Amino acid sequence: MAQFDPLQPTKTFRGTLEEVLQHRNEIPSGATVELRVYTSTSPSQTPKKTLAERILEIGVVAGLPPDLSTNPAHLEGFGELSTENTNK
Repeated sequence: MAQFDPLQPTKTFRGTLEEVLQHRNEIPSGATVELRVYTSTSPSQTPKKTLAERILEIGVVAGLPPDLSTNPAHLEGFGELSTENTNK
């Protein structure tokens, strides 16, 4: 049987503050309560990005060249047959 973990919530209430507070009679007196606030911006405040802009953000790392294949050092040996036996 699983043991009671005092750090895990026994009840979870979600909604606006007013909606959550409607359940205050379900919270035992003296119980520890954690309140997490999630804010969201309205869609009208968020600038729209095109699909192309979103695709360009995939895999972007600050401080690196945009495409490592443009650096000749990364192309050294590319497309050449190896003469070493790789199945040792």
